[in-house]
Amino acid sequence: MLDNDRLSKYKEYIFCLLLFISTLLHEVTLFYVPYFAIALYVRNGKLEIRRYLKYFLAVIIPAAAIVVFGKNVNEGMSLEILNSRGVHPTYGIFYWNIDERQYIKEHLNEYLLYFISLGISVFHIGYYLKYLNGRKILYILLIGAFIFSFPLFYLAIDWGRWMYIHMMLMIVLFAMMLKKGDSIYTYEPIIINKKFYITMAIILLSLLYRVEMSGNGFTLEGILYRLFVAPVELLNKM
Repeated sequence: MLDNDRLSKYKEYIFCLLLFISTLLHEVTLFYVPYFAIALYVRNGKLEIRRYLKYFLAVIIPAAAIVVFGKNVNEGMSLEILNSRGVHPTYGIFYWNIDERQYIKEHLNEYLLYFISLGISVFHIGYYLKYLNGRKILYILLIGAFIFSFPLFYLAIDWGRWMYIHMMLMIVLFAMMLKKGDSIYTYEPIIINKKFYITMAIILLSLLYRVEMSGNGFTLEGILYRLFVAPVELLNKM
């Protein structure tokens, strides 16, 4: 809607309502709401604090309600109700019994590898922003969005998941900055220069490594490995 100038006030309030509902369904929405405000800035080219405030309130209010009035998992009769209906879950949130901080301490070496993946991502994003106008403000906003999600990295062990979500949302933001063409066949000629080689190196590196969801923050088991090496290893085991 932003990309086609169709975000009216009515639709914006509907969107805020969806953010409200989404936060009730999964609290992770709270920690990524800055990207929606950044999307407005990218689209309009100016800071609109009052509009951003609506987005933040749309997720903070339900999150606060969960903190104040929410109960622990199965504090009621959830499992009993499921069992009485013939559903007998043996895995999932009802049986989550992991001390997240202790788990990270026990797998510290694996979690330190996430900083390698993060460093590569920061270089990639920084190199892209280098060629954009108004990049200083965008730098600050993106850093702020990442800092806003820090509680997730403290509360949960899925560091890879949170990093993937950050990268996907940034890709959407950068896609909004692309020049509009008159047709789908519009393109810019490829120029073989230093920028081209650095871009190709970044793409190749992205295909070489992989980030696991929880632990093993950097492995050389990316798409190329899974396409060309993993099948051979599987055949050798058969």
